[in-house]
Amino acid sequence: MFNPPPGDEATKSQSESSEHATETQAVTITISRDKGKTIIAKKEVAIKEDDKLMRVLKKNFDVKEEDGFITSIEEIAPENGEKKGWIYTVNGKMASVGADEYKLKPGDDVVFDFQSWE
Repeated sequence: MFNPPPGDEATKSQSESSEHATETQAVTITISRDKGKTIIAKKEVAIKEDDKLMRVLKKNFDVKEEDGFITSIEEIAPENGEKKGWIYTVNGKMASVGADEYKLKPGDDVVFDFQSWE
């Protein structure tokens, strides 16, 4: 019977742990309106390394966009002439890049809020 050297099992176990940790990385995405007064949806979703927010959002919600701008989430969009739109924050702070550029990090708390921009 062959027994692998002790180091091999530790390395294998460590590698499996790293793979498992990668699989279980997640973020929370909340869809709301009127500065959080109404919660439309809230999900904890799994992410992969280097995932961009827009890809994860589209995978988990009904999203429509035009020229890189989100026009509708879960079928909520501005009505004709209405000065409302989708604003997002990450961990309570306004995002400085578009959702198609933002690289998610495990534990991020993302909120997309449909609100007036007047």
